[in-house]
Amino acid sequence: MEIKMALALILKKFSFELSPSYVHAPYTVITMHPQFGAHLILNKI
Repeated sequence: MEIKMALALILKKFSFELSPSYVHAPYTVITMHPQFGAHLILNKI
């Protein structure tokens, strides 16, 4: 529980956006997942 709280406190200081090089290629296992991962850009708020 403490790790989740610490991670939430750290992540709330950043904004997230998808990388321009991201290619949407979903595949289905049980739920939809990005085939090549989701490349994110973090910007400090």
